[in-house]
Amino acid sequence: MDRAKVTSLVFKLKEGQKEYFDEFYAQTSAAAFYLAKKYCGASEAEDVMQEAYLSFLANIHKVDPSYNPVSYLLGIVKSKAVDYLRKSGRTDVFDHTQTSELSVSDNYDEGYPLLDRCKKLFCEEDFTLFELIIVYGYKQKEVAKIMNKPLATVNWRYHRLLTRAKAIFKEMQNED
Repeated sequence: MDRAKVTSLVFKLKEGQKEYFDEFYAQTSAAAFYLAKKYCGASEAEDVMQEAYLSFLANIHKVDPSYNPVSYLLGIVKSKAVDYLRKSGRTDVFDHTQTSELSVSDNYDEGYPLLDRCKKLFCEEDFTLFELIIVYGYKQKEVAKIMNKPLATVNWRYHRLLTRAKAIFKEMQNED
């Protein structure tokens, strides 16, 4: 995802140039689907995404492109996912407002052995934090908002996870 491109597209969408939505969607849909899938599962993620994008467009005038529009979009995705779970009576699975116990189902075996090993060794919440920063390129401040955690906690956990990942990488090198 190219942040400068996304920001440019949001400016165009704010001006009413709806023909740029497909490009905006192409730039942001992977992250939106990823987050929706974490909360609801793959089968419901598309519905959640559709509602989130409609809400994003309906409130485009509130989006400040100088901030991070993707963070705003992902906040909507999270809210829509929680709403979906509440409406379907699945809130007993876990309280999404208090914790970020998200299911990690992506498989990184192919070409990403370090990520796959980290996924197996880190708890789900730690791996999600690590993945959002490392794979999707979000800043720690943005991840703190997405995961509803204090920035200091995200910073501390991320640096701890980096240290663990480096140790895992060295182990993997020694195995070869």
